[in-house]
Amino acid sequence: MIPRTTVDISDKELEAVKRVLKSCQFVKGKEAQLLEEEFASLQGVKFAATVNSGTSALHLSLLALGVHQDDEVILAPNTFAATVNAVIIAGGIPIFSDINPETFSLDSESVKEKITDKTKVILPVHLYGLISNMDSISEIANNHDIAILEDACQSHGAEYQGRRAGSFGDLAAFSFFPTKNATVAGDGGIVVSNNEQLIEKIKALRDHGRIKNQHVVAGLNNRLSEILAAIGRSHITKLEQFNEHRRKIAKVYNDNLKDLPGVVLPFELEGSKHVYHLYTIKTDRRDELKNYLKDKGIGSKVMYPERLNDLDYVKKVTKYQDMPVNDKVSKQILSLPISGTLELSLIEKVCSEIINFFT
Repeated sequence: MIPRTTVDISDKELEAVKRVLKSCQFVKGKEAQLLEEEFASLQGVKFAATVNSGTSALHLSLLALGVHQDDEVILAPNTFAATVNAVIIAGGIPIFSDINPETFSLDSESVKEKITDKTKVILPVHLYGLISNMDSISEIANNHDIAILEDACQSHGAEYQGRRAGSFGDLAAFSFFPTKNATVAGDGGIVVSNNEQLIEKIKALRDHGRIKNQHVVAGLNNRLSEILAAIGRSHITKLEQFNEHRRKIAKVYNDNLKDLPGVVLPFELEGSKHVYHLYTIKTDRRDELKNYLKDKGIGSKVMYPERLNDLDYVKKVTKYQDMPVNDKVSKQILSLPISGTLELSLIEKVCSEIINFFT
């Protein structure tokens, strides 16, 4: 079976674990602090706060931005449930925007239509490793004095107009889940920003609301363990290498499939650097192709098959919204095997089977 993705764990990560075990400092130590500094530098921002998951990164960011009961947060319907879950848990009302059919991210005209006097945050998701069109999103937010929280959980190292994911919004949330471009080999996350005050709020909220050992706000226990932070520090040193390999894989797909009728390849905005967390094509024969590849021992997956606002618990807190572009795209998308370590020869095999299927 050719998997959709793999995780690289080497002697460097094993040595990092040993280093923490020998120190006996398992929480609130130097590894998490150093990961914050190193990851912030990598993404081109000033400050960062580690947390125990990408979901916590989103949740605490919304709290830090002042989302309260009945505040509205605009987001897309075609991402993982963690994004909408964080909004609901923070007390906000999710308001769904339709998507751009090429980038799979928020459509700016749809976003404009969703804004009300209750809109508190716009939450663009940099889906599959491609940064959203942040020029238009930033303009809308600035015109209406609305905060931006980037869901950058799939876009470590991605670039747009010379800037990296996480450098556009008031805050940005990243995940270090094992399938991500950079991982801590478990659940983990980080929030980045150029706003030190907001990051300090995150640091208090993740640690029972403490600032300098004084409880100043009702907080949670969302700290990242030192073992996972140490693994993360090792893994991010290989992020550029992994991302470049992912781009090589994407090029193999592009070169082989570009002239294939019935297949639409991933789009890359001008001035962008797509890091291909997922390589996602569109085809009207999606389900047939998926089953065919499975029979050939090739893993593929629909990411994500259901609209978030079709979930029963989401329906209870927001009104129905028509999203024709997303509805069409959701029936076409299929993510093919990719990772920072998969051999290019395996990708050639996948391409060969896809070509066989369509011809």
